[in-house]
Amino acid sequence: MRFRSFQTLLAVLVAPWAAPAAIAVSISLPTGAQEGFADYWVFLSVSLIASYLGVVLLGLPVAYFLDRQRWLNLATLAVGGALSGIVVFWLFLFLLVQVVFRSSESLFPWIFWGAPLGLLVALVFGVIGGVPVRPGTRRP
Repeated sequence: MRFRSFQTLLAVLVAPWAAPAAIAVSISLPTGAQEGFADYWVFLSVSLIASYLGVVLLGLPVAYFLDRQRWLNLATLAVGGALSGIVVFWLFLFLLVQVVFRSSESLFPWIFWGAPLGLLVALVFGVIGGVPVRPGTRRP
């Protein structure tokens, strides 16, 4: 993967939108809970910022490391994204719950929601960025 290509730049710009979009759908669909959730748009905006920070601070270094080791493919990127998603989601919730709302609620049950969100962002990044599906193959 060439990290200075237009595809990579497009992937960095688009992929972080996947997590807030998934959160918006999960909040909106089952119960229409966004009507009772006064800070709905603030929450989504902050989650977009967290998503961009996660891609830049964790996602790109993971992808670069995997590429340098010649391990970069969609599967390894997805695993790295899921693990990174747990870290990013935990930090996001920590700042939101502990600092903003000043609550002492345990975050442990919630941090694992970061894995599917990180996985989703990594897969979107990989597809847009041209990450090979299988090891040893190159996408055009």
